Amino acid sequence: MNTKGTAVFDIIGTCFSLDKPRQRLVELGAPPHAVELWFAQTLRDAFALSHAGSYRPLKEVLEAELPRTLKVLGIEADAQMRSHIVNAFSELEPQPAMDESPRLSHKVR
Repeated sequence: MNTKGTAVFDIIGTCFSLDKPRQRLVELGAPPHAVELWFAQTLRDAFALSHAGSYRPLKEVLEAELPRTLKVLGIEADAQMRSHIVNAFSELEPQPAMDESPRLSHKVR
């Protein structure tokens, strides 16, 4: 695999808050820490795909992992509910600290 010119950015959770997906999971009956469990498992799977020489968009990996996470938590959700939760990732808000940094805040909006 050619990694020349590859850049990695850690922005979800660091620059952007996971509060919206957390809120949607909690509304479904999940504990507040469920979003970290789901996101960590999603990143694990995305990294594994990458190291195997494959790639899937993050949204697809989130969609694949969510039913497994919900099952572990004993929560049932139909496809429409799961889609509503995954779509929260398209609505992430900048972390409050990003607004305080004039050098960074304009780049994340």
